[in-house]
Amino acid sequence: MGYKYIQARRRSKENQGYYRTGGKYYEYDSRERYLVDNEIDRYGINDRDVLKENEDGSIDIYVQQKKPEKEQVSNWLPAPGEPFNLILRIYLAREEVFSGAWQPPVIREIF
Repeated sequence: MGYKYIQARRRSKENQGYYRTGGKYYEYDSRERYLVDNEIDRYGINDRDVLKENEDGSIDIYVQQKKPEKEQVSNWLPAPGEPFNLILRIYLAREEVFSGAWQPPVIREIF
């Protein structure tokens, strides 16, 4: 079983204004609720990581089991071969997060 997901987001003041100090995606296994071990020791990916931007300024985050092509590795959050939980932690969130006025970009499955 393999999973491959992508999230496209823009790095801009509008998209980053939902928190005051940061936000980060973490993966936890579905059974034990531990962080997912992986070959590059990356347990989360956030706005402070050096991520490759697309020509239009958007950023694709790859959440998948198989290591992507070399130019996509900086944006890769390795996924296990079993069900997992992807959690977005938002630190010192602004009111827009609590009210639902701001929504994180959609994560979609791709194959």
